Amino acid sequence: MIGFFRKKYKEIIYCLTFISIVLAPLIVQAWNAFFTFKGYTDLKHILRASTRIFNHELIYNPGDFSNDTPYLYAPYFAYLMGILKIIGHERIEMFVWNICSYLLLWLALKMTEKLLTADAPSKLPWFFYPLLLLFCFRFFLVNLRLGQVDVLLCAFLLASLYLLYKKKDIYGGALLSALVLVKLPLAIFIILLVLEKKWKAILSFIFAGLFLLLLPALHLGWDENLFFLEAWKTTLTTKATNEITYAYRNHSIYAFYMRLIGFFSPSLEFSKIHHVSYLWGIFTSSILLILSLIIYYFKSISYHIRFCGLSSCLIILMIVSSPTAWKATFIHQILPAGFLLYVWWKNNKGGYLIPVGLFLSFALSSLISIGTLPMEFKIFMWQLSTIFLSSALILVLLWVIPFKKV
Repeated sequence: MIGFFRKKYKEIIYCLTFISIVLAPLIVQAWNAFFTFKGYTDLKHILRASTRIFNHELIYNPGDFSNDTPYLYAPYFAYLMGILKIIGHERIEMFVWNICSYLLLWLALKMTEKLLTADAPSKLPWFFYPLLLLFCFRFFLVNLRLGQVDVLLCAFLLASLYLLYKKKDIYGGALLSALVLVKLPLAIFIILLVLEKKWKAILSFIFAGLFLLLLPALHLGWDENLFFLEAWKTTLTTKATNEITYAYRNHSIYAFYMRLIGFFSPSLEFSKIHHVSYLWGIFTSSILLILSLIIYYFKSISYHIRFCGLSSCLIILMIVSSPTAWKATFIHQILPAGFLLYVWWKNNKGGYLIPVGLFLSFALSSLISIGTLPMEFKIFMWQLSTIFLSSALILVLLWVIPFKKV
């Protein structure tokens, strides 16, 4: 028996990974979709917006965050997600989105592999996918449970980066523009386009953005489309100034400062805590961005390492600098974690810094996910902003890469 496990340990690990990360969650979500109908909160809001926009009804509701979470994306995305409404049965729509989420996760992993091996196509180590899936599994589960679209954004962001790396700038810029109109923090990648002097990609980004913003006018009419765009802007502004920034589900740098200030100055009124936290958050994010640019652009490294490393830094900053960094958003860490594993492997598994750092990051981000832990302990961990700190640790590890020989 022991000899069998020694010979087949790779196959056993892949089998266990498939059962725990693919099969078991899929069965649970299928049960929820067809029987309990729990979860899918975010997807229901998006599909409701799809139904409304086809009926010329208002899809943005900035005044009510407690009872009717507003639709937060550009109008064109409501039309795009309306494809699911063709099915005509809500429970089947939920299950179909589950299947799509798994396909998108596969696409994200495949794009990560293609980007990491773009210069020298080679087979990644056998442990790469199991470890990467384990690292991002908790965040993918949140995407499944809520019906979130972050797994879609993650997959196509990586596809956009791959296109840009392969100098297919027009396609890469247009795809990035479509993603930014769904989640504005992704606009941080404009910095990458400017630094790499990808002027075709920038022009493509601008024209694709204008096209997608004006496209709904074909159905809504010019004036109504402008009204919807104005309502979208108002909704996003309201979201950034709402008290949900302080919610326990939020793991942004602003929420980190709000908890920190609230802990040391509990009597301070919320408006002041909110204002100071945003100032400190913007200042800190700017410093972290400048450091990332200095490290990756002033160190003599290959173009491949610079592109992948800086893209990974921008992903981390995009996540934590978003006003509301929900847990589902951290699925984007697939590339940063994969890049760190790749560099460690290319260095002949040299040193303990990267594996130990990744393990500590995984542990920090898991402390509020373990169901058996007392609620008091989870609240304490939430106040410490452990998920934010886990991402900050990955950013520090990324800063080390240019000083290694790869």
